[in-house]
Amino acid sequence: AITADNILSTRYSGKGFRYSAMLAVMYDTKHKGLFGHDLCGETIDYSVRYDPENPKHKFEDHHLIPKSSTASGSVPAIDSIANIVLLTRDKNGLIGNQSPRDYFDKLAKQPNFDRLREENLIDKDTFDLLLNEQYSDFLLARATALAGYINDYFQFDKERTEDLADNTDDE
Repeated sequence: AITADNILSTRYSGKGFRYSAMLAVMYDTKHKGLFGHDLCGETIDYSVRYDPENPKHKFEDHHLIPKSSTASGSVPAIDSIANIVLLTRDKNGLIGNQSPRDYFDKLAKQPNFDRLREENLIDKDTFDLLLNEQYSDFLLARATALAGYINDYFQFDKERTEDLADNTDDE
């Protein structure tokens, strides 16, 4: 099974196989109707994520907690997939390196923001951790939610009871 530690150790830097696979499960499969929209309400089309022909709607990896919001090294998992959501290039550029409180004050004014936040696996309690700058606690809570989501998708946390046929020949 995937654990919160697996999520926290899956880094944005380098965008390796584990990172790409987890992001694809989140945003391409949209298991249980989650991850279909970004935090700004844009419908996510994962197939245009890196589409050079459609740069305006290209989705980029956005750090919920910008590295500039923390002292260097004070939050070891700042670069983990638990700190990433997809946003369009335009929205990501507008947010830039604003503190979470600053840009979420603006985003929270959207009428459907609570639904969008929940759809991106940031529940109310986890969101409060982010706004209160309890960044390590936020990352652990979101990593735990992401691990549960991925385990549910692959059914890693369910015991497999496949019927194994006896392949021996009766003579």
